[in-house]
Amino acid sequence: MNFLAKDVWTKIEARGDVPLRGRHGHTACQFEGNLVIFGGELKFNEELKFRECSNDMYIFNLERKQWKYNKPEGKIIDPRRNHTAAMHNKHMYIYGGVDIEGKFLKDVWSFNFSKFGVCEFILTYSF
Repeated sequence: MNFLAKDVWTKIEARGDVPLRGRHGHTACQFEGNLVIFGGELKFNEELKFRECSNDMYIFNLERKQWKYNKPEGKIIDPRRNHTAAMHNKHMYIYGGVDIEGKFLKDVWSFNFSKFGVCEFILTYSF
């Protein structure tokens, strides 16, 4: 029996605000038929000697195969990579990560989809 026959990768021809640069160390969460991509490392900047991090958010509608750049309102979350994220109700929670200087972040942010993308700082703590 060939198990691989039914599981085949297919390249999706997407449209809209397609992200122009690749990334890693980002998070991806599912929300109401959308894939929400946040943050991550873009590249190592040889000239400035640091890792470029992002705080942008792209939303991919899985049905329409369309990207949308989402610019949050309210407070601005610091660019980061290697963080974690989880969805609960209409909130995307972002925890920690590493900033462009290599500093470990210990903050928690909430992105509220029901308020048209208001980003709210929740807390930070020290060990």
